[in-house]
Amino acid sequence: MKRQSGVDTRYYELIAYLKNRGFSIDLCCSQIQITSTDKEELEASSFIDNVFILDFSEKGRKKGKETKNGRKDSFRSNLIVRSLMFLSRKLATLANKISPQLPPQQKYAYENLPNMVSQEMKDQFLQILSSKNYNYLLISYVYWANLVLDIPLTNITTLLGIEDSATLQAFYLSNGNIRIGNLLEEEIRRVNLFDKVLCISDDERIFFSQFTTKPAFFYIPQFFHKRSLLSTTELYSYDILFIGSDNIHNQKSISWFFDYVYPLLNPQYQLLIVGNITSYIGDYPNVTKIKFADNLDFIYEKVKLSICPMLQGTGMKIKVVEALSYEKPVVCTSKGVDGFNQKRNNGCIVTDLPEEFAQAITNLLTNEAFYHEQKSTAKYFFEDNFEYKAVGKVLDSVFK
Repeated sequence: MKRQSGVDTRYYELIAYLKNRGFSIDLCCSQIQITSTDKEELEASSFIDNVFILDFSEKGRKKGKETKNGRKDSFRSNLIVRSLMFLSRKLATLANKISPQLPPQQKYAYENLPNMVSQEMKDQFLQILSSKNYNYLLISYVYWANLVLDIPLTNITTLLGIEDSATLQAFYLSNGNIRIGNLLEEEIRRVNLFDKVLCISDDERIFFSQFTTKPAFFYIPQFFHKRSLLSTTELYSYDILFIGSDNIHNQKSISWFFDYVYPLLNPQYQLLIVGNITSYIGDYPNVTKIKFADNLDFIYEKVKLSICPMLQGTGMKIKVVEALSYEKPVVCTSKGVDGFNQKRNNGCIVTDLPEEFAQAITNLLTNEAFYHEQKSTAKYFFEDNFEYKAVGKVLDSVFK
């Protein structure tokens, strides 16, 4: 299964953890969220036991659901995961069309939190829930939170995954030209529907826990197994790495980097850009672009440091955690450490000024002692905060 965005990576690792714990996992999604290729890959994988598709075509309304039958009773627990990775991509596409001054219709849309749940969807969802005894129901994104509103959920623990604050996302996508009062109030109401809330960002965990009374909150940052690169030599093909999807936040960030930081760097430095963001980057003599890389070990083996020049965004920047997992120092803006429970001494050099950003890169590439000091800091901070075993202990308390 391809991991083309941070959210893809997030749920891939979470599902891997649950499978390792012996969970049976069912995936539920609407017809517009999944391609036939996606479905075939899921059915062929060992990750997903059953795929339920909510089909709202005339044919789908008659049959109600489509499933893949798999191992049903060999595991001691069951989980429905509703992954809505498409949503952030759709919103990012819309954001490209938004002018600085929003017309009234768009302003209304962004000032009111979308509810993606219809009664018809609820009816089909209830059929799925009644088909077997689930222990846990995990919904990602509050746009779908009303699935659990006013429905019987006996002996099912409901969980919400907060990867991004919907209010803050809408604020950014509207270029700050909306009132957030109604949005935030509705987001808090929906968060309060759940038994447990898993926050990728410690900042958002602290915030939402102040305004809700029902859920128990857990800081579940992005996590990985400790990485071991094949090559132990320090002969790098590239000096600087940026990995990113083509969402609007990455577009603005890489544009800022090339406009203000890149001209200050030594023209001999070699840059490697990986991901769909490459479609938004021009041609430069010292820049190599790779649209998709299946083997990240191969990528990180060839680079000396990583950058994250983010100007906006919510949650946690998974590209930063990923770089730390490979013991790569990171140069980033203050948004690069969003969600971290420790903003300093974490393997990241943080600055929002182009001149300081460029100087930090130069210092890492020219001062070996400084480079290895930052590399060591990245290693230990990752092990203490983002390594599979460390986060797994918290997850164990969630899925008791």
